[in-house]
Amino acid sequence: MLGYNRATPTFFLFYIFQFFFVSLLYKKTIMYTSKNFKTKKDLKEAIKSGEKITIYQAGPYGGNEPTEGEIILEGPHYPEPHTWYANGILKNRFLIKVK
Repeated sequence: MLGYNRATPTFFLFYIFQFFFVSLLYKKTIMYTSKNFKTKKDLKEAIKSGEKITIYQAGPYGGNEPTEGEIILEGPHYPEPHTWYANGILKNRFLIKVK
């Protein structure tokens, strides 16, 4: 994350900017997976093995998660720095594919 110290106001402003910029640019909401995957490869392997993975939106914006269609995923979960992002496809509330 560009070397920002996580305790500084600059980091929080950068994180908020990143969240809204990606949301507006792609017109999709950034979500977390129900399980905290450390890498995108781990997430892809879990989907390939048939594990049922749901998504949620952290913070005050939660509760309106989509059940179908494309979404943006990020991980690992906060407070760890996000090291991966992915496009996911949902069907009946479960991830079926990750790019």
